Amino acid sequence: MTCSGCHTFFPIHFPLCRLCWTSLQAPPPIVPPLAPFISIHARYLLTDPRYRIIREWKKNGGYLLKRAILRDLQAPEVDAIIPIPQDFFRAWRRHGSRTWECAKALHAPIIDALVRTDKTPQAQKTSLFDRISNPPRFKLKDIKLPKRILLVDDIMTTGSTLQAAASALTAYELHAFVLGIRPQQRYEPPKTHVLDHRDQTAPKAPEV
Repeated sequence: MTCSGCHTFFPIHFPLCRLCWTSLQAPPPIVPPLAPFISIHARYLLTDPRYRIIREWKKNGGYLLKRAILRDLQAPEVDAIIPIPQDFFRAWRRHGSRTWECAKALHAPIIDALVRTDKTPQAQKTSLFDRISNPPRFKLKDIKLPKRILLVDDIMTTGSTLQAAASALTAYELHAFVLGIRPQQRYEPPKTHVLDHRDQTAPKAPEV
């Protein structure tokens, strides 16, 4: 069988080799604060090979891989969990929502309370600038919710998706849980050509 993390072959019917399995046992990372959430929790810091493992499961699923990734998930004490809704056709192609599977592994009441009102491209196909400037849009269903809410997403890169979902839940005490968080990336705005007069050399006076 081929390992989902390092793609090496080994003669055991299990999706991960020993080294990649060991990488999943690392302690949870410390997540920097993000308004308006009271707390944010993550299970994995998505460096390799953990990022390749999560991406493989997110794209292709797999029961054994899911059990290896979602074991021992812990979340703060809340009244209900709201998974971040994904694009319908994307979830259909992947035979289910990985965000919902993460929410079920947290063992708390789940409420389907948000509706996605846009169709965003896949995150790995967009730049960091596009993710920040064009976040997804959500609206709250006409439903009664408890006070303490836990928003659940699969992968956090910039936090714009969580903040967009939180904008529809301003009246509640919000916490967040993500399966994995990407290392902080340096934001660089798109380069534009600016003509600087200081770059222009003054014409030389004609020699006499």
